[in-house]
Amino acid sequence: EGRWEEVVVATYPDRFYLYEDFATKFVPYLPPTRETEGRACKGHRYNNIHREFIDPEGGDVWLSPFGKLEDWRRLKEDMDRRLTFVNLAARGVEVAEEFDLLLHARTTTKRGQRRKNWPQECWRDVVRAFGGESRIASIGSRSGAAHIEGTEDLRGIALEELAGYCRQAKLVIGPSSGPIHFAVLSATPVVTWVPHNGAYQEKFNPFNVSICCLLTWRPDSQTVIQKARDVFALQERPPLKYLVFGTKRSGHHAVIEWLARLESGREILHWNNCVPAGAPAFPPAQFLIRGPHISPKNLNENRPNRAVYRHNTGAGEACRLYSFEEVPLEWIDKLPELAESEHLVFVLRDSANFLASLKKGIAYFRGKSFGHKIFRFYLETYEDYLREALGLTKRLGSRRSKAVFISFNRWHADESYRREIAGRLGLGRRDADRGAVAQFGPRSSFDKGDEVDANRMDVLGRWKVFAGRKPFQELIGDAALRDLEAKFHRGLAPSWEDIIEESGSGKQTGSQAKRWDGQGVIGGAQES
Repeated sequence: EGRWEEVVVATYPDRFYLYEDFATKFVPYLPPTRETEGRACKGHRYNNIHREFIDPEGGDVWLSPFGKLEDWRRLKEDMDRRLTFVNLAARGVEVAEEFDLLLHARTTTKRGQRRKNWPQECWRDVVRAFGGESRIASIGSRSGAAHIEGTEDLRGIALEELAGYCRQAKLVIGPSSGPIHFAVLSATPVVTWVPHNGAYQEKFNPFNVSICCLLTWRPDSQTVIQKARDVFALQERPPLKYLVFGTKRSGHHAVIEWLARLESGREILHWNNCVPAGAPAFPPAQFLIRGPHISPKNLNENRPNRAVYRHNTGAGEACRLYSFEEVPLEWIDKLPELAESEHLVFVLRDSANFLASLKKGIAYFRGKSFGHKIFRFYLETYEDYLREALGLTKRLGSRRSKAVFISFNRWHADESYRREIAGRLGLGRRDADRGAVAQFGPRSSFDKGDEVDANRMDVLGRWKVFAGRKPFQELIGDAALRDLEAKFHRGLAPSWEDIIEESGSGKQTGSQAKRWDGQGVIGGAQES
């Protein structure tokens, strides 16, 4: 903006590349030691080199961690308001070789930083996992990073070369560090780890690359490998065919797998449990990284559970399917992906069963009464879906023409209904063997084990576990809700009479409350 007549940057000579887009003068600076800690460079005695080049009293501005803290904060706030970003890779030199995967195996000896060094055996696990399918190189400085066996050694190269390699790479892996931020600012996806992910939120990801950030300094190697596979998959962008919406524990994973069987000639890339930009995420997740577009919620969860699934691997042409859980209806029309998708599929399981499954199946909900506001939020979202499905509201606007609302209760019980749904999705009036429903993530929506026969899952009787709880009855006892459910599920949702009869049978009342273990009812724990 022409605010400054001259911009002088004093830094290591090999880092001039980082500032070339705005600096007018460079001053080589070689401090007596690199053994420093944090952005305040603790452990380093500053030699006042700035006094040779600028005059603070004459109006020059000195931006340095060694300056006054209040000046640093004031200038940083000013810069944050004026942020612009330049893709570092755009200025990178052309490189003769291309590598799919770059590893920054940090081996720092800086004071207080050794905890950030990932074990060498973990790096070898990564190379073993990807060495047969990807070209891999090690990056970083020769003094601060290791060359991992089985990779090309690119350590110590000039930054303009590194930018060229980042431009060609599909992924960079390493603990949070300068090279990882360099990769993000080169529009290269990363898998990284650090106890706080604030430095990888939207402001620091200007090119909207796929970022997985695990909240630890010590992820296990299998988690990193799985997250790397997920980020590789997120870069594949076949046509987007399906957006599938449901409340958590609504059965929409079972419907997705049935849908995939109907689409047996097409490979389906399934982004699981996506979160729209700006929309609330429930239950709350501290590992979630907000960005300008959607991403799978558990991509950054420090567990080796997948965020991206493949159905019909290797079959014909491919398409994408995004699944969502508990997205308020008012957010759906804000999705930029809405116009691109071919079908909007809403899967609705009756309130008594999906709320009971939430309570029994997820630790976050087990510790909360049915009177807690989180259950009310889920129920209100479901009711909004029901009203839209029944034509009582028109909140989807013109998008309503490509929306298909599925009663999970009817889908589970009625083959002719499944054929009807298949026809509405353009797949012919046919049914597919529902077979086994696989486990998604570390928990199953229905039962224990990796997969369960869909035909023998008691998904419409889960409500009986809690029928005698007064907070449960109060939550689902609204007459308007019961009327909506009766119309939409066509008699296949438990009626209020069913609930009252079950609660009065003596099976599920007061101190005789039962606890569900995923297989059957076992004795005696009091539940709210």
